[in-house]
Amino acid sequence: WEYGYEKVPKGLTNSYAYAELAGAQGPVVSHDIILGVVLFAPGCTYPSHAHKGITESYVCLSGAVSENHQGVYVPGSLILN
Repeated sequence: WEYGYEKVPKGLTNSYAYAELAGAQGPVVSHDIILGVVLFAPGCTYPSHAHKGITESYVCLSGAVSENHQGVYVPGSLILN
């Protein structure tokens, strides 16, 4: 697990980690896609953000996720960012 930031955003210390499975730095090397797993602690608030030139999508694997107060996503939900 990694933090993924040189400077961890406020509120994410000990609340967030990720592992890259496929991508430039993952065990499956790809320059076309990045696939990983993100772990959020209960009650974690992840700051709004965007990545230039890419579209993110998430699948909730466990627990529940609320995004931008648009509802609660349960396991199996697809979230597009």
